[in-house]
Amino acid sequence: MNPIAIILFLVCGWATLSVERRWAPLPLLIGCCYITMGEGIVLGPIHLPIYRMLLLVGMVRVIIRGETFVGSWNVVDKMIVVWAAWTFQASLFHLWEPGSGPLFISGVVLNLTLNYFLIRIWCSEPNDLACIVRAFGILLLPIAFEMLFEKATSHNLFSIFGGVPAITAMREGRLRAQGPFRHPILAGTVGAACLPMFLGIWRQHRQSMTLAIAASVTIVIASASSGPLFAAAAGVGALCIWRTPKLALILRRGAVLLYLILMMTMKQPPYYLLGRLNVIDGSTGW
Repeated sequence: MNPIAIILFLVCGWATLSVERRWAPLPLLIGCCYITMGEGIVLGPIHLPIYRMLLLVGMVRVIIRGETFVGSWNVVDKMIVVWAAWTFQASLFHLWEPGSGPLFISGVVLNLTLNYFLIRIWCSEPNDLACIVRAFGILLLPIAFEMLFEKATSHNLFSIFGGVPAITAMREGRLRAQGPFRHPILAGTVGAACLPMFLGIWRQHRQSMTLAIAASVTIVIASASSGPLFAAAAGVGALCIWRTPKLALILRRGAVLLYLILMMTMKQPPYYLLGRLNVIDGSTGW
């Protein structure tokens, strides 16, 4: 492991165990966004990248302090558990090899379920979540600047940690910055997924969220990928109809009806249409 990564992990791990409850997600987010997948511990077939190690530290904190989420189990909690069980049983029917099978899927399930329930435990009030969203917006600023640097120099500064290439990928003459993430599409998707959250609290925190929105948009554009652009548009579109529930209901029902019609008229499944969407040269909707 890189010495810088070790120091950052120790600092984030200590912070996860010691900070006030509502700030506990912050060191986890720092570890996720500033240390690449190339840093971690490999124990035989088990891979523990640093962000997964931080998730385990978070679980230790919850057990030691006896922390739990406020209220009873809600519908989303139950859906997460059902998804985890379904995903694991489906993995039994895939090839049992690296990148597939129960061992690989166990890691994926661990990542998502622990992330969800730790945030659920630590952010018990809307204001708690708003504080984390604001802090995360600031955390994205250095990543946005680094991805701009990539676009200008074709060199990824996060390559010192391993797990990402030192030379930025290019397709059809376009540099596709990826920062600390495993692929440009994943980098852009992070910016796209955060954009609605930043817009959602912009009125209450205009200065910080203006910077955060600029960082999100920069990351999406620097990734030079169609998927993140469509994801950002979908998120902003969802916000636009948030205050008009009747319109949202009509659109949801209309979408289901349209999908059923397409299923009966297309040779391929309708979701293949996404693969044909392309707004950036050198990128596809896949």
